[in-house]
Amino acid sequence: EVLGTLPPDWHITPVRDLRPAPRRRRSLATADTTAVVRAVAIVLVVATHVGPWSVPGGAHTLLAVAGYNAVRFPRCPRAILGTAARIAVPAVVWTAAVAVRSEGYGWPNVLLVNGFVGRPQDRWTYWFIEALLVILLAVAAVRAVPAVARLERSRPFAVPLVALAAGLLVRFDVVELTSTHRTSRPHEVFWLFALGWAAARASRPSERLVVTAVAAVAVAGFFGDL
Repeated sequence: EVLGTLPPDWHITPVRDLRPAPRRRRSLATADTTAVVRAVAIVLVVATHVGPWSVPGGAHTLLAVAGYNAVRFPRCPRAILGTAARIAVPAVVWTAAVAVRSEGYGWPNVLLVNGFVGRPQDRWTYWFIEALLVILLAVAAVRAVPAVARLERSRPFAVPLVALAAGLLVRFDVVELTSTHRTSRPHEVFWLFALGWAAARASRPSERLVVTAVAAVAVAGFFGDL
């Protein structure tokens, strides 16, 4: 409010270097891109489940946005674990209550490990929460390794690119971990989180072009429809 508008790199700019921008009248309001993408994705998720239309990929887009925002701000692995805990605790409480009252939910759902156990009788309603938590924990653990942290500081785009490549090995069945729920298990959708991570670190036009090209190629056919 004091500055008027924020520069693109505001989140990594020291406060002392921020200056109020000249006041200008705008015909349209501005918003953070990820906020707009999240809003559109949530509308797609709700509309697909309620029934007006079926457009898969809304929740998967949220995974990519989560990857983008997870590394957008300078946050230590412990802070990421705190975020995971704030998601996990209410999710476990809610899922436990659902499991008591409804059929189709068991202990894998309550413990948020249905993506790995995958019992035939258990439903997959909460796959997104499970996948997001598992991925956050895995990324926090890897980034906590001192050698990886140093490499990420020196090569901020290379590290997520390697993570993305690893996720794409599963996406394209080079490493065969496929299942009947291939778009819902944490290891099957990790590449989306890594894609957002790489997008956050892409600062050059060539790097952004790489992320865009990978996104176009990897998304095509992911839901069985080219």
